[in-house]
Amino acid sequence: NTQTDAKATEIAAGKVEEFSANLSIGGVNLFSLSELMNYLGGTLSDSVPYVTITSSTLDVTDQGIGSRLPGNLIPVDYTKDIIISWYPLDAYTPHQIYYITQDASGTVVTGQENKSATKGADGRVVITIPKSELSSTVTHLRLGLGSVFNTTYSFKDVQVEQGSKVTAWAPSPRDTQAALDANASAIQATTSE
Repeated sequence: NTQTDAKATEIAAGKVEEFSANLSIGGVNLFSLSELMNYLGGTLSDSVPYVTITSSTLDVTDQGIGSRLPGNLIPVDYTKDIIISWYPLDAYTPHQIYYITQDASGTVVTGQENKSATKGADGRVVITIPKSELSSTVTHLRLGLGSVFNTTYSFKDVQVEQGSKVTAWAPSPRDTQAALDANASAIQATTSE
């Protein structure tokens, strides 16, 4: 049916509002360098520590089995997609993440899952865990970064965010707070001296 100009404008505006309501942009980095652990929750060190952090870059050597992959325990909202991204600094191409999900009591909801991706044109790897894969009881994600097939790798600017669109990297607010706390402690120590 032919619509009047006013009606067409009304329909277009409605579609824009509908699109905006469904667009959820992330932006808060949930991945904390200061809270690294392996993806099962244990320590990152065995007889020799194997993760080195310089600024936002992680160098991992001889990580061994997948249960020792560096990652975080991350509170998540099961109603939103989870987007994980980073910039690999080596030539190894099967970039992977491993994860498990947990409920509020710490019980595993989804056992080990892995996802793979390749680098985009900008050199960034982006992997999405869609909300359709998250049970309504999920409250936390245990993330493990890396691959069990490669014992040495390096990557930077890891970001975990929730929403439908990946955004530019920013440090985790928890890392920023940890740096502020360390500065405050150093200042207090100097003042005491």
